Amino acid sequence: VPNFDMMLKENLFSEFITDHLSYFTKDTIITLLKINGFEILECDSIWHNYIISIVVRKRSQLNLDHFTTYSMDLKEQLDSYIKRFTKIAIWGAGHQALTVISLTGIQDRIKYVVDSAVFKQNKFTPATHIPIVSPEMLKLDPVDAIIVMAAGYSDSIVKKIKDGYDNSIKIAVLRETKLEII
Repeated sequence: VPNFDMMLKENLFSEFITDHLSYFTKDTIITLLKINGFEILECDSIWHNYIISIVVRKRSQLNLDHFTTYSMDLKEQLDSYIKRFTKIAIWGAGHQALTVISLTGIQDRIKYVVDSAVFKQNKFTPATHIPIVSPEMLKLDPVDAIIVMAAGYSDSIVKKIKDGYDNSIKIAVLRETKLEII
């Protein structure tokens, strides 16, 4: 392809011709090809820097079967834990928790989602429409169990639950690959 970097550098207005529908720099042609599933083997400027010559091959397809296995296993763990209780809440309205709720289909068995972030409270989770409430709701409308899904904040939230709420509330934490019963 024509080397647009060189055309700009040398101010070669005459190189803009109708034969070329698109013009690329090395960076833009590499980006385009990577986005479209190619692996770059070689990329050079040739013929007095007028042309970008690029050799590519189609990337092999990623095997994502482990994600399916993980999500099915996590769904089983959550289902097994949730069925032990009448009223259950989730603590954490972040993107990971919202994704897990939606993809595992547990929304109908969750009373509410607790989150300390005031701007999230008194709203509903996207897609699953579960109320998002302040931590005070645990005192006003207690639950039997809480699943903490708050990534790096999970341990401090577990401590907060143990120190500030009814000791009979059972706690589980969603870790990277499993549900940990506390």
